[in-house]
Amino acid sequence: MKWVHIKPDNSGTLDYLPVIYTEQGILLSFLHYLLDNRDKSKSWTEHSAYALSQLVSYNAANKCCFDKP
Repeated sequence: MKWVHIKPDNSGTLDYLPVIYTEQGILLSFLHYLLDNRDKSKSWTEHSAYALSQLVSYNAANKCCFDKP
């Protein structure tokens, strides 16, 4: 997980959001979810990103146990 500045539209505003990286690249669905919920607290954003990054790490470490990622 890495925090980056995201420019979601042409308004010129930047959002500072966590990005989750997987073997296939950036997890765009989570980024879109965060953009849709950008009015939530920073604590909520941090906890959501941390929980998802733990799940992604677990899945990567236990690939042999799953049929589909």
